[in-house]
Amino acid sequence: MTGDIELGRRQRPPKGAKLAGYAQWASWIASDPDSEPFVFRKFDELGALNLLYLQSDMIYLEAQLKELDLEEAQQSDIDSVNAARQWEVLLEQCASSANADSKASTRAKRKMELILRLRAKMKEYHEALLLQSKVAQLQPPSGRVLKAVKQMFNQEGYTLLDGQSRDYLDAVDLVALKSPAIDHLSNYLRKAMAINDKPGYAQDGGPRIKRFEEQKITQWVGVITILVAIVFLVGPILALYFAQSPPARLALIAVFTAGFAASVWLITNARRAEIFFGTATTNRKDVTITPLAQNTKAHVISAQGTYSYIHQEFTQPLFACPIPAYIMAISYLLVALAALGTTAQAHFTFARVRQNGEWLEPTRYIRNKTSPYEERASPDTNNNVRLYNFPTYATTDRPESVRCGRDNMAHAADTDILTIRAGDKLEFAHQRSDPEWPPELWDNCPYDRGSCIYADWNPTGVMDLNHKGPFTVHLSKVPDGQDIRSYDGSGDWVKIYSLGLDLRNDSQHPVHWIPWNNQGIPAPFVFNVPKETPAGEYLLRADLVNTGVFELNFTSFPAQLYPSCLQIRVESDFEGSLPEGIKIPEDLMHESPGTLPSSGPFATGMVLLTPALLGMVTSLGMYREEKVDEDYVYPGGRLWTGTDMVVDKPRL
Repeated sequence: MTGDIELGRRQRPPKGAKLAGYAQWASWIASDPDSEPFVFRKFDELGALNLLYLQSDMIYLEAQLKELDLEEAQQSDIDSVNAARQWEVLLEQCASSANADSKASTRAKRKMELILRLRAKMKEYHEALLLQSKVAQLQPPSGRVLKAVKQMFNQEGYTLLDGQSRDYLDAVDLVALKSPAIDHLSNYLRKAMAINDKPGYAQDGGPRIKRFEEQKITQWVGVITILVAIVFLVGPILALYFAQSPPARLALIAVFTAGFAASVWLITNARRAEIFFGTATTNRKDVTITPLAQNTKAHVISAQGTYSYIHQEFTQPLFACPIPAYIMAISYLLVALAALGTTAQAHFTFARVRQNGEWLEPTRYIRNKTSPYEERASPDTNNNVRLYNFPTYATTDRPESVRCGRDNMAHAADTDILTIRAGDKLEFAHQRSDPEWPPELWDNCPYDRGSCIYADWNPTGVMDLNHKGPFTVHLSKVPDGQDIRSYDGSGDWVKIYSLGLDLRNDSQHPVHWIPWNNQGIPAPFVFNVPKETPAGEYLLRADLVNTGVFELNFTSFPAQLYPSCLQIRVESDFEGSLPEGIKIPEDLMHESPGTLPSSGPFATGMVLLTPALLGMVTSLGMYREEKVDEDYVYPGGRLWTGTDMVVDKPRL
């Protein structure tokens, strides 16, 4: 046997232990810590045959039911008519012994037998379909793994299993139950880092093989990826800085572009479209630093689909600027590139309000900073760069940021207070681009909206949110003796509005998040402040909760929050008080520890979901808009209607 077989390290059984046949082969399969030898047949032909038999059984059962329904429809006696229309009558006819020999009773018993058989067969058929669908998605083993497994299986000319199983590794429908990273760099390192062992076999009867540790492979791939990223971020800047002639600069751009594309191909498992997108993005005019402009703006359109940007103005030719300017630009570029690993979604900020049909000046009454800034993600760290439209996270960010948006307290004193009457109609508008905002982003917007942006990706001008989750509005009354301009929102928050799910005539996606409108014109965010709101000063919090996902066998991610706070003074004739609300961020921390549910989409070993938290995360199926989770409620506590506190759940 050759010595170039590569598998993970094998934990050998005690010396003297002798295994044979299935026990020996199972021991060898299980001995690899990376579980790569778990290679089995999926029996495509038998799977198809089983589904065909089940399908034929269902077809036959369907025909029997239809035949019985037609026979029942032709009956004129009252018992048959009632049995066809009332389930209770059908049950009575099946259970009755008085007229056990009557045609109606016989027909009812026959129908009940078919119904019960239908339930069992339907469950069996659907489970088989779903299971076959999952099995069909399993990947075949790589050539390296299959070669290693075959050589382990065939020791010195004979196989560990005999009979009809001796050739199972030659089948065309093999699958690997665990597939490691399949990028070119990982494959190369597995071969290069495999440790040669002595020839022959171990004393316990196992084969001597080349061994490597998958964990070390992953670590080295990570190190190399970081180094390559640094080269292709810093390298072009330095090279173009020292290059003097335009031809040389163009040549350098071509070299680095080709190198970037090659590195993506080598060190990732990106598809062709992703490689093309990444390469094109690095070269588009609003990403590439152009050395020929006198007043150059470097804009980075982030992978989230927003206009989150690097805005650095130069009053002289770009490459005459000092090196630190480029290093600062690179630091922001790293943030944008880091987003490439996530789902492409547009970040945004609620920045304008409409009162009783009149759009007010943008950001005047909303605690809102209008430039990029840095903010510590938590009190004990200072290593997160946050751009203007970045979301907040209830479990990690500063409490005041989760309540009213990043850096809001620094601008509360400069924010005006909007006077409203209890019962007034308000509407929020948002921006997906970063300040500074030109007037055309606010003025003369279509459909009487308060903000707009025209681009190739948005020809209508009306912006959607491009995030899946509910829009919620909360009120927090400023405590007596405090000024709204210094109030940090640490009191109670009462939910007064939510905009969530509706139904669609789509078999693949029957439910839909209304705020995330990827078809047609997005819905406006319009609501009324309850007439029963007491007079006083309030923070009015508008938020879009981009729901997180927690599910077994799926990479989970936490919920993103996009809060903005309007400073209002409510005039009201109502004498009373607000009901008890929730605390933010405490009641939005969906990763809090606690007792875990025993089953269901949230039995992940990670979270306790109390009624106030259920809406913060969903199952993968709900996130894909395939279903609504059982007992799902919108986040942010109960909904105050002005008179009652009600459970805020979808009413579909």
